[in-house]
Amino acid sequence: MSTATLTPLALPTKALADIVGGLAGAPDLWRDFLPALGPDRSSVHLLQTDAYDVWLIGWPPGTRVEPHDHGTSAGAFTVVQGTLTEYRWTPVPRPRTVGTGDVVTIGSGVVHDVVADRPEDGAAISIHAYSPPLREMGFYSDDAARLLTRVTVDSAPTIP
Repeated sequence: MSTATLTPLALPTKALADIVGGLAGAPDLWRDFLPALGPDRSSVHLLQTDAYDVWLIGWPPGTRVEPHDHGTSAGAFTVVQGTLTEYRWTPVPRPRTVGTGDVVTIGSGVVHDVVADRPEDGAAISIHAYSPPLREMGFYSDDAARLLTRVTVDSAPTIP
């Protein structure tokens, strides 16, 4: 009898963009979880399937992630309140303003950073989807040239 390893189903980034866009248009599905977001950058794990998971993230002014990747997961996010700036290194950091309703896709292994750098806009809120579900993140030096560490992401949703 042979033992086969199952590979998690990976959705294309277009499907992830459709998921976050659809959820952004249905605030009744996530609005009640906003109070769970703390005064620092924080997240609520809203949903997990075998193919993808979804996170709600709060970004008070001045918060950021740091240069990172999503391991083997591809991702998409949309801003539902405020404005964020996404940086990608190609090889220098290139900023992109992400306003309410904008959708960004991220291929697996892409190093980027997300920053809430517009205090005049107040706190930002975003919805993120990852496929396969987010299991690890790599964090890089500020110039994104060196991997500093890999961390495991808790796989259990934080809501019932």
